[in-house]
Amino acid sequence: MAVSDDMPDDEENGYERQAAKFSKQGFAHLITTIVMLPVFIILFIVGVLMLANTKKELDRLSDIEPENRADIFADKIEDTEKLIQNQYAEYLDKMQDDSIFQLNEKFQIMYEVSKESEQDYSRLLDIYRDATYQLSSKVRGSGEWFYYYDRRLNNFIASQNSREQDMFSYFAEE
Repeated sequence: MAVSDDMPDDEENGYERQAAKFSKQGFAHLITTIVMLPVFIILFIVGVLMLANTKKELDRLSDIEPENRADIFADKIEDTEKLIQNQYAEYLDKMQDDSIFQLNEKFQIMYEVSKESEQDYSRLLDIYRDATYQLSSKVRGSGEWFYYYDRRLNNFIASQNSREQDMFSYFAEE
């Protein structure tokens, strides 16, 4: 009989634990509701205000008579034409000025300088290659380092020739 008396106590404790668990969950739901309710109210108010503002703007646009709409668009077109004319006049002044020709002359000078610089660099690399070859031929056992430096010099010369050809072909197109 003692066993049967204990079982109702275990069931009672189980029910009490479940009731405590449900009360904690209910409290968490209550806190969430209290926090989220103002957020939803604010979002609702903002939505209603935006709808009212949109309706007010649509009413204002629908009150404009068709002739007024045409005038509004004509005014906008005239404003745009004036803006285009001002921009064209500004650039026309710059194009009639001799500054564009001065810029072209400066560009030609820079082209000539860079062309001469590339040619001088090519001559320098050739002289350096000849000097290393002559030096390596005079020093016994230096063929290995000459071929090492010769390969690196060949890379420099190839890139320099490529730059020079690109520059010549660019200006040959014009």
